[in-house]
Amino acid sequence: MEKWLKYVEIKRMLEQGYSKAKVAEKFNISRGTLYKYLNMTPDEMSTWLASSKTRRKKLDVFNGGGL
Repeated sequence: MEKWLKYVEIKRMLEQGYSKAKVAEKFNISRGTLYKYLNMTPDEMSTWLASSKTRRKKLDVFNGGGL
């Protein structure tokens, strides 16, 4: 949910007239990441967030078989 709130806040700040550089600085993200967010529609952002939550991790192959 944190990335969704960041996305909404970025859009709001730009609508209020903040520069892209200032917005990127405030959120401590690169301008490339800022442009990635700006080029996404809300539906695309939602889809991207859902897919990033379900990605595989390197340790998933061990399936919880600890030490």
